[in-house]
Amino acid sequence: MIELPIRWWSMQIKVFFLMVLSLGSLWAVEPAQDVEVLAQTVTKEGTLVHAVGNVVLYSPKYLITADEAYYDYESGDLELFGNITTLEGVKYASRSGHTKLNLNTDKGISDPLFFF
Repeated sequence: MIELPIRWWSMQIKVFFLMVLSLGSLWAVEPAQDVEVLAQTVTKEGTLVHAVGNVVLYSPKYLITADEAYYDYESGDLELFGNITTLEGVKYASRSGHTKLNLNTDKGISDPLFFF
């Protein structure tokens, strides 16, 4: 019978735990962004938040102002209306009249759009 050194077993255990941790990250779901909503009037029905009047939304990635906003915090869908200013850090700024944006995927559409 061949006896293996303790170092060999130690290495096998480390490799096993590394594989388990790697596989666990495949099933991990990225948490939704924390979004703060401020406005003159804010109402909530289910997962939908409706804000009207001097709306300010901010998250770790965006600072957005608008006249009116609908935000579904479960899906990350955000729909904005009127005088919309969107700032994404110091890299991106835009103005529009109507915007649909998913905060989880960062995909959206604006009409009309001016950005710099």
